[in-house]
Amino acid sequence: YEIKERRKFSAEEIRFYALSVCKGLEFLHGLGIIHRDISYNNVMLSKYGQVKIIDFDISHFEEKEKQKDTLVMGTAGFAAPEQFGFMRSDEKTDIYAVGSLIHFMLENSTQRDKDLIAVAKKCMSFTPESRFKNVGLLINALSKKEGKVGVFKVLRFSYYMLSFLTILTIIVSSFNIKGLITAISIFLCSVFPIMLFSNEWNWQDTFPWFKYAERKFKIFAEIIIYITALMISAFLFGLFIG
Repeated sequence: YEIKERRKFSAEEIRFYALSVCKGLEFLHGLGIIHRDISYNNVMLSKYGQVKIIDFDISHFEEKEKQKDTLVMGTAGFAAPEQFGFMRSDEKTDIYAVGSLIHFMLENSTQRDKDLIAVAKKCMSFTPESRFKNVGLLINALSKKEGKVGVFKVLRFSYYMLSFLTILTIIVSSFNIKGLITAISIFLCSVFPIMLFSNEWNWQDTFPWFKYAERKFKIFAEIIIYITALMISAFLFGLFIG
């Protein structure tokens, strides 16, 4: 289905969809192809959250020796200004369209992400020179995630502290088998559940059905996963110490 059919987007979803479109464009631009019509009509989502770019009717190979395009084409609200002024379209034209797509998703977002707003604004600069110079730089900007806040930030801090204590315990007790087992037990009982709960290994990204589930479901599922991991860790702790 078309991306415009989605009613709400989280900041994480916006970043993922925008990055997916950018990676597709990066491949096209590497071949010298400019899409020229990236819009909410031409970005499709599968039921598993995969992104596909469609409609290459007005795409063309970039002709750097030309100063102007011959036709006015593109979707109003997404097409760059140069597409309506008979100026030459290039990869910055597609970058403008990505910014418009991000802007559309932000208007239907459940969160206000200042970084995404800034990225969209730069993409949609009136003059091409003020935009990202290429899609690679846009990908880098989109990949810079905000630090986790609230309980996740606390958990991440706890993870680093406990990791430090575990390493310190291993060093101190390096010649003591019982001490080494204790250190491993501390890791399994304390650090490991926190790593799971805070998505330290980005394990959620491998499960699209989880990554794009409703926020309430995700919170509930993460709590269940944390409790389960804690119980397993406690069992292993008792097994090691016992």
